Amino acid sequence: MTLVVLIVVVILVGFIVSLFIRDRQFRKHGRRIRVRLDDVRHVGTSETGAVTVRYRASWVEDNRPKLIEGRETIPAKRLRQMQVGRSVYVFYLGDGRAQLDLG
Repeated sequence: MTLVVLIVVVILVGFIVSLFIRDRQFRKHGRRIRVRLDDVRHVGTSETGAVTVRYRASWVEDNRPKLIEGRETIPAKRLRQMQVGRSVYVFYLGDGRAQLDLG
C-alpha cells in the first residue's frame, strides 16, 4: 500500500514540475507577440470555475500571415479577453507552440 502511495506522489510531483519547466521555457525562450483571435470555442469548465478554451489566432510577420492553434485553461474572469476579433498576447516559441499571456 505504501509503495502505491509513493508511486502516486512521485508521479504527481513529476507532473507539477513538468508544468513549471514548460512555463519557464515559454517565458525564457519565447517571443511575446500580439495576435488576433480568429476562433474561440468553449471546451469545458472545471469545478473551480476555470474555463478550457480552444483557440485559433493569427498575425502577420515578414508580410506573411502566421497561424497558431491552441488549447488553454484560463480563469473565468479572463474569459472576456478571449473573444473573436480581439487581440491578446502569446509567448511563441517559433515551432507552432504558443502559450497565452493574459496577465
